[in-house]
Amino acid sequence: MLRVAIIDSSDNCREITNVICEAVNGISVVGSYGDYRTAIRKVAATNPEVMIIKFGDFRFDEIVIISSLKKAVPDSRVLLLAPVDDNRLILQAIKVGVTGYLPVSVELPEFTRAIKGLVNDELPICNEVLEVIINHLNRNPSSPLTKREMQVLDEMAHGKSYNYIAESLQIGTETVKTHVKHIYDKLQVNNKDDAIRTAREQRFI
Repeated sequence: MLRVAIIDSSDNCREITNVICEAVNGISVVGSYGDYRTAIRKVAATNPEVMIIKFGDFRFDEIVIISSLKKAVPDSRVLLLAPVDDNRLILQAIKVGVTGYLPVSVELPEFTRAIKGLVNDELPICNEVLEVIINHLNRNPSSPLTKREMQVLDEMAHGKSYNYIAESLQIGTETVKTHVKHIYDKLQVNNKDDAIRTAREQRFI
């Protein structure tokens, strides 16, 4: 039997996941947690082979939670359900050990298929996440932009405000503006649209 732990702060969604898992031959739900801190403390005792983790919101704090859960059960695979609108967080999630990734808005039939696939060692990755990974691997290594400048420009390319970028990267708004100025100077452009277009053409982001 495949041992599965469910970690989701939504009681309703967690119960739905539990019902789907229990209906699949070959899966045993060994833990169900509605509180992330509790999960981090207790999940090791159940030693799940797969952790199904769901986040309605996805920020840096959630990356820390995933990392802590992986440290608690290093050999456990992670199927993550989370928003897919922040490339930086997607890549961070993969880096800390996420092996399957579906959008939090995934339709029930697709989610059910994903759960059934766990028994056959299948962990799905949605097209949005695959595109982010492929684009990351295909980036031009000769970019004149620093890692932080590329993060800022990538957020801008997804329509994020300076305040959002500052909060997401845990820096000040004025620091974001300074990075933007440096980006414009290095790419020899005068506005956001030209910066994004140039960076994409040169595969910097």
